[in-house]
Amino acid sequence: MRKQLVVAHYQEDLSWLDVVPADWEILVYHKGNQQYRHDRADVVPVPNKGREGETFLRHCWQQWENLADLTAFVQGNPFDHLTPDQLQEALKTATTTQPLGGWLECDAQGFPHHPQNWPIPIAAVAGSVGLTPHYPLGFCPGAQW
Repeated sequence: MRKQLVVAHYQEDLSWLDVVPADWEILVYHKGNQQYRHDRADVVPVPNKGREGETFLRHCWQQWENLADLTAFVQGNPFDHLTPDQLQEALKTATTTQPLGGWLECDAQGFPHHPQNWPIPIAAVAGSVGLTPHYPLGFCPGAQW
């Protein structure tokens, strides 16, 4: 099975890539101003626009005919949302689509997981794109899959 770790990177320290299991290919989409290299990773410079979601969508769009059997999408610093041990374990045991940082639930204002941003107008944002959310709303912290 071909496995690929896709990293949305700007300026984060990527030394943690050194301990990614050897059976994973690593592809870094680098949005920083300085050139970046890593011995284990293929590095693709891309314009710094959008957030990690843009990077992950870009990867799927451009690689659609060549997607790995299993792809993990992470931010350059995934450890705001999971521990290094959790990431290691997830990469070692992954066999299908799963959130790497666990699964959380919140109410219509983002409670209890985003206290720094309360209230989050979840219903209004969802409604602006034609969606009607159902609560509790489940999500993967940090958009890491």
